[in-house]
Amino acid sequence: PVPFMRRIPLGLAVSLGKTTRVWRGFPIIYILMIFGIIPLLLLGLSSLFTQDSKGFTVLGSLLVVFIILVIIYIVYKWKRGGLK
Repeated sequence: PVPFMRRIPLGLAVSLGKTTRVWRGFPIIYILMIFGIIPLLLLGLSSLFTQDSKGFTVLGSLLVVFIILVIIYIVYKWKRGGLK
């Protein structure tokens, strides 16, 4: 393994540990979100593209663009120091 790549998962694990130390209910919410809600949302979003209707395909495309823009905005604000 490349040594600098070890810092990424270790840093994420440390931040998850610190968040758990501050709020004890965080692991339950984290597990529900990562293994429940987000996969269901992505499954529902992908099912929009398998429909025969063009309207659902357009809706799915708009939702994907919206989700990408929200992620870009959150990363931008986080890098600029606005989300601490």
